Amino acid sequence: SGGAQMAEAYIKHGFYLGFNGVITFKNAKKSIEVLKSIPADKILIETDCPYLAPVPKRGERNDSRN
Repeated sequence: SGGAQMAEAYIKHGFYLGFNGVITFKNAKKSIEVLKSIPADKILIETDCPYLAPVPKRGERNDSRN
């Protein structure tokens, strides 16, 4: 929920950042901005099953295949 500056601070300390299906939502502009600002090797993709299904499965029960 923090911004790009906070993400950079965590990465400098060796952390990885996790993102879930929320990044596919239209109003996830801040999350997408953060995602674009960090190195790909510091990104973890989460399913958050059975919640937070990505678009176009939004509103349905999430499955790790999404």
